[in-house]
Amino acid sequence: MVTGVVMTERGVGKWLRRYGFSPQRPDRRSYRQDQAKVDAWLRDEYPAIAARAKTENAVVAWADQCGLRSDTAPPGTSWAPKSQTPIARVSSRRFKVNTMSAITSRGTLYFTVFTERFTAKTFTGFLDRLARQAGRKVHVIADRHPVHRSKAVTAWLKANTERIELHLMPDYSPEPNPDEPLNADIKRHIHAARAHSADDLAHETRRSHHQRQPTIVRSYIHAHHVRYTSNKATQQFRLNKTAPVTSMPSSRGWKRTADGSSGRGPGTRRAGTCRPPRSPAATARWPAGIGRQANCRRLGRVRHRRPGRAPCGWWPRQGRGVGR
Repeated sequence: MVTGVVMTERGVGKWLRRYGFSPQRPDRRSYRQDQAKVDAWLRDEYPAIAARAKTENAVVAWADQCGLRSDTAPPGTSWAPKSQTPIARVSSRRFKVNTMSAITSRGTLYFTVFTERFTAKTFTGFLDRLARQAGRKVHVIADRHPVHRSKAVTAWLKANTERIELHLMPDYSPEPNPDEPLNADIKRHIHAARAHSADDLAHETRRSHHQRQPTIVRSYIHAHHVRYTSNKATQQFRLNKTAPVTSMPSSRGWKRTADGSSGRGPGTRRAGTCRPPRSPAATARWPAGIGRQANCRRLGRVRHRRPGRAPCGWWPRQGRGVGR
């Protein structure tokens, strides 16, 4: 530890960059959050929920609610000539619109928009519609909002055990919920201050939700703190927890052995490759150990050149991204 050294601000920045530091915007975390409980929930509770859902042929959905207010939302940005600040006409009235949504790892989005307060009746109505539209049992993961723990909601859940099951996350821990990026995206793209009334704001909110395609919804689970929601990550987590992995695809599709080696010895090949039939003339023209590039006779024109190896480096189209 270096003490008693006087440095300039620029010198401190150079010293920090030299040792691998960079200026970054920190993530916000509540000081009341218990990281041990969050780690235990991710390690024990969620894999158990995912395993039960798979056994029951159910759906796992993450739910959350948020509000949009006209007096707190910024008007956004716009283009204007230099040194001429643009003027946005906003409403001076105060109104609010609430929305509740639930997403799945496959990119399915369920939502509702309402102008009244968020109560137990609103929450149970949303859960009833969610189970009816899903067509099977749904395991809902949500935060510990007072409405989620109310007596009315608990009684409704007991009467609908075969349709809905609610699981609560640790206190003050919204980060593991992949529905939070959806709320942030909605707030960022909806200019609530420009709406003239609550009906206009509700219409804009519904339109923004309808624009969220499954590919966009699936992108919300790519953040580092919610990657556990993907099916592959959950399955791999259970394998690491219960039994050692003997064979798994690497980032390039090669089969790795238990000792971690790539197994690229004699006779090894990529997972998912195919060997097209070869005629005697082709064998004589392209002997083993020489790479070539041509069309696969069974799988179309998916090409891959492998110099120095047998001319059989073909893989199916759906297998080209194995392990990525």
